[in-house]
Amino acid sequence: MTKEDRKRELLQEQKEILAQLNKLSGIPDMGSDTEGETFDEETDEAEEYQKNLALSSDLKKRLLEIKEELDKLHK
Repeated sequence: MTKEDRKRELLQEQKEILAQLNKLSGIPDMGSDTEGETFDEETDEAEEYQKNLALSSDLKKRLLEIKEELDKLHK
């Protein structure tokens, strides 16, 4: 794989990660469960938010790795 091929690959991955991060931003809204006996929707919402935070953290780490590799390729 050439240097230019690797750059294209990294830039494409970077673009995909940024799109994923954009989708993950914010707190998921699964509706209101104020009526009824259980709070299943709120529990699901909290769990989804926690998963999104963990995934966002992993994606941000990968973005840093991509940036570092692109910086090395530019030298």
